[in-house]
Amino acid sequence: MKTILVNKGRARQGKSESIIKTAQLLQQKYPNAKIEPANIDYTQQDIKLIMTIDDIKIGIESKGDPNSRLPKSLDDFSKKDCDIILCSSRTSGSTVKAIEELKKTGYEVIWTSNARSKPHRIKLNNLTANYFFTIIDHLIKNSKQ
Repeated sequence: MKTILVNKGRARQGKSESIIKTAQLLQQKYPNAKIEPANIDYTQQDIKLIMTIDDIKIGIESKGDPNSRLPKSLDDFSKKDCDIILCSSRTSGSTVKAIEELKKTGYEVIWTSNARSKPHRIKLNNLTANYFFTIIDHLIKNSKQ
């Protein structure tokens, strides 16, 4: 089943950081994964990429601000037949609407969010990334059965 994993939250909550870390964890576990674009820079504030692990395509978009590239990224991921999409979104408005529109094409949506605490932000973002990684890894393994 095609799945969208959405990291939903307000501005400056660490959504992008958690998604970027998740992409890095996937690349570490699956070093032979094909990544488009191949020269992705994880030090950027936001990333957009497609990672192919075996035959599973994963679209990853960390930019989920209103009036951002998220609707176009979701459209690109759908046209490239991504099995899994990991993205960030605000709690309402245009980003949520874009995800709901894609849901109508047959994607299951899993809404989730970062654990949040200012003094523990980095540690909690890393834990959130591990959580997202675990969900995606589970989806990858189940798609092979």
